[in-house]
Amino acid sequence: SAVAQGAEVLVIPEIGCGVFLNDPRLIGGCLGQVLRKWQGYLVEVIVPCMKESFIDACRRALEDKDPREEKPAGSSGGPRFRSAGGSESVEAGLLALAMNPEESKQPACRYGVHCRQIRNAGHCARYSHPE
Repeated sequence: SAVAQGAEVLVIPEIGCGVFLNDPRLIGGCLGQVLRKWQGYLVEVIVPCMKESFIDACRRALEDKDPREEKPAGSSGGPRFRSAGGSESVEAGLLALAMNPEESKQPACRYGVHCRQIRNAGHCARYSHPE
């Protein structure tokens, strides 16, 4: 690990959230939980990322809160998820995200996971690739 090697600064992108189509909230939450475990060992952590949901989930898990997003105040239906606080809720939130992924808002590629263009970021931005 970076800590074992004596690193003081860690740079880590939103790995797995692009062409692999992983939920940025799940991956960000996992990163936040790992960073919380090693808090105090690193002077600086840089996350060069354009996905707000990844950054928010990472920050919430690092603060020992449920990494799932909440609906803005005043929106219909109230909060989508509630944070109970504590590491048990962080783990429960991550497990809930992994077990119940949201449906993609993109149209499905007719070739699915066998698509030849699955590594093309532009193609993956336009189409989902269900199994």
